[in-house]
Amino acid sequence: MSGIIPDIAIRFEPGFRGKEQDSLITHREENEIVVVTITGDLNESTSIDFREYMNSLLADAHYRIIIDLDGVGYMTSLGIGVLCDMSKRTAREDGWIKLSGPNEELKDIFTFTMLTDIFNIYETVDQALEDA
Repeated sequence: MSGIIPDIAIRFEPGFRGKEQDSLITHREENEIVVVTITGDLNESTSIDFREYMNSLLADAHYRIIIDLDGVGYMTSLGIGVLCDMSKRTAREDGWIKLSGPNEELKDIFTFTMLTDIFNIYETVDQALEDA
């Protein structure tokens, strides 16, 4: 398709590369839990792509989600806002979002902003799945 990904690709492609090619977002399902893996930074542009990707998962009634942050170097306030919004939306459907694999900088941000009170945060996806 000559490098252009239509908006619908967010929903149907196995991997979605952000419009600016800064991040790659994929997901897989394990026992009715969706594991979303992000590779790259969540900045102003890629956070918008991340929101669209998450919206497509929620539209398909996926409300139990683990977000693997192991491949994320940094996250802007917009990325944090997407996480908080998605957490509220999944909770309305008796679901949840768990985070796994954040680096030390992200852990510090989550602690400083008290997001550790909102999200269960795990070292690995496997640990998050075990606690699901």
